[in-house]
Amino acid sequence: MGRLYLASSRAKAWRSSVSAFQTPVFRPALPMAEALLPYLRTIDENRWYTNHGPLLQRFERRLEQIFGTHVVTSANGTLALMQVLSHFEIPVGKACLVPSWTFVASAAAIRAVGLEPRFVDVSEETWSLPVNELRARLPLRDVGAIMVISPFGAPIDLEGWSDFMRETGIPVVIDAAASFDAMSKCGPLDRVACPIMVSLHATKTFGIGEGAVVLTSRESDAASVRQRGNFGFVKAREAEVNGINAKLSEYSAAVGLASLDEWPARREQWAALTADFAARAIAVEGLSLMPGFGDGWVSSYGNVLLPASSSIEAVSECLAQAGTETRRWWGTGCHTQAAYAACVHDPLPHTEALAARVLGLPFWLGLTPAQLDAVFAVLRDALAVGSR
Repeated sequence: MGRLYLASSRAKAWRSSVSAFQTPVFRPALPMAEALLPYLRTIDENRWYTNHGPLLQRFERRLEQIFGTHVVTSANGTLALMQVLSHFEIPVGKACLVPSWTFVASAAAIRAVGLEPRFVDVSEETWSLPVNELRARLPLRDVGAIMVISPFGAPIDLEGWSDFMRETGIPVVIDAAASFDAMSKCGPLDRVACPIMVSLHATKTFGIGEGAVVLTSRESDAASVRQRGNFGFVKAREAEVNGINAKLSEYSAAVGLASLDEWPARREQWAALTADFAARAIAVEGLSLMPGFGDGWVSSYGNVLLPASSSIEAVSECLAQAGTETRRWWGTGCHTQAAYAACVHDPLPHTEALAARVLGLPFWLGLTPAQLDAVFAVLRDALAVGSR
């Protein structure tokens, strides 16, 4: 494997000897206290802390202007997906098709509403589920829903999936957790039939700590999703449908409003980082970027596709020795997680190939050019020395 690589026991000893990596894979950056203070004072004056307060209503209205469609906030992305799936009232036990190439929260939401994940493969070219592949499998009689994943913030075929949903009647839910920017650049979303979930987690380009939004083109669907995140209540304290508590507090809305104030400047910073990262990545022989990276949208993931001859474990270990943290953000696929290992799945050659080669490198606002240079210098050496 080459002399640069430590034995596993030595690597573990090294990791235990330091409190943190010199260059972490991610460092969230939310608005500072000074930016929050005016909104916090409004909360103090109103003495309204949750339950669809005035700041939350302002936050949702501003988001509706960005996305051009109805917006429902939720406490986090997993709960938001549960609200949407519950809205469709799919019979318990039905299968929900979902790529294994996703974060485990997608599968967790499916199972939490009584459906069963059935894992499918993604396209090698786009890392997402191709709509034409599902068309070829129709009529899909035993399928209750389909969850489409936007890979690491990339745009997807919203028009194609909307047509599929209208034609087949099968509910399609878009898990676009990291796609705040890409969804905001798709034009007004008021013609998209599929509900879209966008996460507002601190690890996203636009974050508030914990939170999410559901984007839907129909006002009645928005009302239903909201009801299912409010115990099943509408106006009276009577549960008309099964519901959960997924309300976003006024404090979260305050962070959201301050984040919106800063978003234009922050987006420019993300775009500059994206360009710097891409320039360094493409200069490394054999290294590839994730599909569409830098093509007019930004996300908070600096993923690279290693050469097929490289060992992702060895490369990660080499970077760790140099004080650089890496992460396999989606691991080896949901189908390999213990909780979902018994789920039915298609052959997954593309998922398995991506899992063995996709590595997340440091990528966050404040990362300096010198740090990026150091990361890619070590990566270049690791690829040159070691191969499977």
